[in-house]
Amino acid sequence: PMTTTTAELRPATLDDVAAIGGLVEASIRGFGSEFYDGDQLTSSLKHLFGIDRQLVDDGTYYVIERGGEIVAAGGWSFRRTTYGGDQFAATRDASKRDPRLEPAAIRAFYVHPDHKRQGLGRRLHEACEKAARDADFRRLELLSTEMGAVFYRELGYVMGETEHAGLPDGIKIPIIHMVKQIDPIP
Repeated sequence: PMTTTTAELRPATLDDVAAIGGLVEASIRGFGSEFYDGDQLTSSLKHLFGIDRQLVDDGTYYVIERGGEIVAAGGWSFRRTTYGGDQFAATRDASKRDPRLEPAAIRAFYVHPDHKRQGLGRRLHEACEKAARDADFRRLELLSTEMGAVFYRELGYVMGETEHAGLPDGIKIPIIHMVKQIDPIP
């Protein structure tokens, strides 16, 4: 397997949207079957998961490429919306957070199952945390699926309440609120 040093991390562009869509499906189907039944997987891919073009437009969404293939993606946001792809555009809150009072949001992390356990998610998170710190944020928050919670705990996040995202077809997906303090730059 290739190491993360042979992979290029860069800001996502709108030209990447189709490839990221394929990554999202591969990631959710590849990792999600351990946590969700078939109806939950299908519904979540249709109604919940996906790319949020606002993050791409803001320059806060990143991809990792290997050999021209996008193998991981993830980002952060200074906006109020905490989760959901473009299908949530009508209900999204695009207003900005106050970094002195509010946390930045970690958003939409996906790794292709063929590239798991190679540090790609950590590398994306480090880039996001640095960018949020550079924007004067001192805390991070996210809403994680059950399959992501272990990863985020390993990064120092503290678990909060679990809620259930109610999807339009009546399917419910557990979502866990998690927070982390950002260490100040020494």
